[in-house]
Amino acid sequence: MKLEIPLKDETLVEVTENSLKHISRSGKCLYETSSVKVGTISLKNDKFEIPMSDGSIVFLNEEWLKHVTAFAVTLYEYNPIEEIISTCKDKEEMINKHFFLMDEKAREEVAKWLKTVKPSTLNQERFIERVEVAVRKINYDYKIATLEPSLDSNGNIIYKEGKKVAIGLSYTQWSKKASLFFSSKKWHSYLATLEEGDMFKAYRIASGLWSIEYVCDDSSADGNYWDSPTSTHNVEFTGAREVGGFKDGVGNSVSIFRDVVSYVVVGGEYIDLGAKVPVAKIKTLIYDPFIVNYRGCGVLVLKRPFN
Repeated sequence: MKLEIPLKDETLVEVTENSLKHISRSGKCLYETSSVKVGTISLKNDKFEIPMSDGSIVFLNEEWLKHVTAFAVTLYEYNPIEEIISTCKDKEEMINKHFFLMDEKAREEVAKWLKTVKPSTLNQERFIERVEVAVRKINYDYKIATLEPSLDSNGNIIYKEGKKVAIGLSYTQWSKKASLFFSSKKWHSYLATLEEGDMFKAYRIASGLWSIEYVCDDSSADGNYWDSPTSTHNVEFTGAREVGGFKDGVGNSVSIFRDVVSYVVVGGEYIDLGAKVPVAKIKTLIYDPFIVNYRGCGVLVLKRPFN
């Protein structure tokens, strides 16, 4: 048995049959103990108080886990502990179903496309310049969400079709919730950068799922844009339609990305015209990260901790 438990400070507690490790986001082991078999406690009244090197304490028994700082502030708590297992499995299923791996092969397709594409409009030229930056900067594998996020009853990000889109959060809230979505020794989550979003759009063009004209000049032919032929003229539930090979809400809600300094809003929503605000258009540069965005949601990615 192995449980990987993300904490609110974005570190990870890994519990196995005979050890407990406290791991930083970068993958460094902050504290490890193998003096007790923490995963095979036989008596429900048994309680282990395991001191961490930062002065905090992990309290653990068969039914619950609590991580408390040196000042007695609870960082993370699960009760009952079985919820840990179900939560981890649910998130892994969400990731397997609703995230796409931009690996080296996918990035090479984008690089090859850049060598042959010939822009015919100013919008295309600007997007190609952004993709060129992305190709230079991104030399790592990452998984990017292909479904708009929703929130569960506790305000945590989930990915399930047929749910309300998670709009109405500030940009700082998106960054925080994104970083808490998933953390393990293999992957950790965060709000995607503009370059990571551009790379994924370019991949869909390079693989024939989209045309550069649709992405850069006029997106009204498909999606939930106001001027799209099948638009419902309302915010749709997650996964309502597939556009460009995926169900990531094209023309339904705007996409929020991290930029060099702050945040950026890309693409249009259901009240926008696809001919005016196509998929790749930078709609707004954000200077106040505490403003609430009622029209869009963050795009999450997963990356390996050592990258």
